[in-house]
Amino acid sequence: QAADRNQPEGDIFVTIELVGDVKGRAVFGYSKELALNLLQSMTGMELTELDELVQSALCELTNISCGNTATALTERGLQCDIKPPVVAQELVWDGTGSGVHVDTAFGGLEIGLLV
Repeated sequence: QAADRNQPEGDIFVTIELVGDVKGRAVFGYSKELALNLLQSMTGMELTELDELVQSALCELTNISCGNTATALTERGLQCDIKPPVVAQELVWDGTGSGVHVDTAFGGLEIGLLV
């Protein structure tokens, strides 16, 4: 079976539901390497596992990113709001969407959008 190129990959996923004129889900797939490096940059703490602190920080980063996007869409005439982020170790991809992969010096990030 061929892999869905639009389906985000990662070691941990944060999903945010979009509501209003724009309906769907934004899914952020973080590599373990990126997640741990982001938290170290934010806190100065060196961690080795995707524990509750790491998950909470990823949820907050995703919430900020999607919140800024929802605000920008609303300012352009499309009512958009977001629901609280949900973290998961596995992704259930229930449709087609579009996505992008971002390579950073700290690891990979994949963002998928189902609208």
